[in-house]
Amino acid sequence: MSKSKIYSYNLSFDVVQAASSFLACGICTLSFVFLGIPIGINLRRKKVWKPILEKLRTRLLDWHNRNISMGGRVALLNVTLENILIFLFSFHKAPKCIIKEIIIIQKSFLSGGLEDVKKISWLKWSKVCLSKKKLWLGVKHYGIFNLALLSK
Repeated sequence: MSKSKIYSYNLSFDVVQAASSFLACGICTLSFVFLGIPIGINLRRKKVWKPILEKLRTRLLDWHNRNISMGGRVALLNVTLENILIFLFSFHKAPKCIIKEIIIIQKSFLSGGLEDVKKISWLKWSKVCLSKKKLWLGVKHYGIFNLALLSK
């Protein structure tokens, strides 16, 4: 147990110190990542979400220069972003500025524009996010998706 450390999250120092003396292990209060979720960090700050946004951009950046149909882009967009964000969004509410950044990433990928070159979006974003049953594209709005995962 001398090599073990106890991590605390939202606990008072007295409780952590009592647990440490009972278990005969050290105390560690550094922030860390557990199963892809940052622990011990204020997730309301934009700088905490920057690595996640960069991961989204780099995952989609490989597909920018390829000739993909609109249906293929929608499928790639939904699957790629959902796989990265679903676990994190089920535990934490993302700030509105992060949701806006994710929507910007979605719009640029869907319109086929590169980071340097801006292309015109021919559809309203509210229409793009409508379901396929209503004969629209069915792209996920991650603000609504985040609230749905938190309300589970």
